[in-house]
Amino acid sequence: MNEHTLKKAAQGARPSGSKQKPPAGLMRTAIVMTIGILAPMLGVNIVNVAIKTIGVDLGIGVDLSQWLVTAYILCMGIAIPLSSWVVDRFPAKPVYLGALAVFTVASLAAGLPCNFALLIVWRCVQGLASGVGLQLVQTILMREAGPGNRGRIMAIVGVPAVILPILGPTLGGLIVAYLPWRWVFLINVPLCAVAILLTALLLPSLPVADPHKRLDVPGNILLAAGFCAALYGISSLSGSGRAAGLVALAIGVVILALYVAYALRRSCSKSRHSGLDPESLPVSLRTEEKILNQVQDDGIVKPTFVTTPTPSVVNVRLFRRPTFSSSVLLMMLYSFVSQGSLFVLALYFQQSLGLSALMTGLMLIPQGLGMLVTRSWAGKATDKHDPRLVALIGIIPTLIGTLPFVFLGLGGLGGGFAGYVLLFAALFVRGLGLGIIMVPITACVYTGLTPTQVSEGTTAQRIFQQIGGAVGTALMAIMLACGLGYGWVYALCCLVLLIMLLPLRFMAGAKAATAPVAANDSVV
Repeated sequence: MNEHTLKKAAQGARPSGSKQKPPAGLMRTAIVMTIGILAPMLGVNIVNVAIKTIGVDLGIGVDLSQWLVTAYILCMGIAIPLSSWVVDRFPAKPVYLGALAVFTVASLAAGLPCNFALLIVWRCVQGLASGVGLQLVQTILMREAGPGNRGRIMAIVGVPAVILPILGPTLGGLIVAYLPWRWVFLINVPLCAVAILLTALLLPSLPVADPHKRLDVPGNILLAAGFCAALYGISSLSGSGRAAGLVALAIGVVILALYVAYALRRSCSKSRHSGLDPESLPVSLRTEEKILNQVQDDGIVKPTFVTTPTPSVVNVRLFRRPTFSSSVLLMMLYSFVSQGSLFVLALYFQQSLGLSALMTGLMLIPQGLGMLVTRSWAGKATDKHDPRLVALIGIIPTLIGTLPFVFLGLGGLGGGFAGYVLLFAALFVRGLGLGIIMVPITACVYTGLTPTQVSEGTTAQRIFQQIGGAVGTALMAIMLACGLGYGWVYALCCLVLLIMLLPLRFMAGAKAATAPVAANDSVV
């Protein structure tokens, strides 16, 4: 374990409510890396609007052109497990620059004249590069920030998640209306060029967490295959291929169960000769065979030959920590509500009110403004106060702002001008709450994790976040297809927000969230 990692692991605890100065250059690093993920995160939202236009121009149906979005999301999922190893094994700056460069080249190639097959290939390359880049940003920043600054850093990193669901459809609508549709890909090129330049000039060289970490090939294959099959199955449940979706979902669940069994077997393995638990060993001893000087009962120091297994992609024993498991569950429920309801709301504006994609994006501005208003406060409050209280403060306005949508329809909201005013007010209040909730939840995912476990925590969080969003979108689409109406969909959102209060009590309190962890802290 290098000196930098030891210093991070040995950071002292601070009392609740006290101020802890962020490490030098941390805010600059956070801003630079956040600018770099704008284009990858825009990759889904902006293309959604152009799907129909692309299909007409290339002479294919919407069901086939929809794979431009599906392939991107699935390849991001494939990259998540592999990224956990890449982030720990290699220097962050060249890897990040490489991911941005690959994404830029793929965006340029997708924007040039090509057939649909090549377009899918370049979208897959975009998805892989995006998955690596997003994983690296969150892991590195959470590792560098330490317990006392994670809330403020998450407030910065989360800004794209606030503005892009609004900016993406709006920008996509403008491009489809006034430019060739290929500009939904070409627009990434100047964004990535700026990000590459800023990264090369301003991002410092960051230390490697574990230069000897070995790649868990079976674990990566199982986790990536299971996650992608499950995600594809869930996403297909709301479409015409429901039977195939159920089969894919069942296959995904079985593969994920195999991965859990595989990971548990590895994490429970003892060293062959010493009887030591690999989790209690320093990182440098977990990945290769070493000779340890161990003090025996008779007081004589004797060399002991230790063999430890390669660590799995995600240590499933992390879920034995109430704080970790509750935070990951809350992230999944939050993604269920936020992504699912955003999909339904956009559908309502376009189908029921007959608005264009451009107008739909503009209608969502009040919710985005609400999220931006509370984002900075949420970051500071998470670092100073009990994260559970901050999350609760976020859930309350989200619930209040969602309740009017149970009576969705301008008639149910008062009709005419008054109905639109109430609609915008509800969206703004809802945005105030959504802007708060994610920050303390994300920060608490990393509570008690050693610097080398941060990548595992990020992988688990992103997997459950993706699943939550996919389940929410698919389930709400199915409810609409069954004729239940928009009101019932938002009643489900209110129910899920109330359910979030249950795991909330198991999240870390203020003292636990800022406590230091030992370099060889075990998750058992």
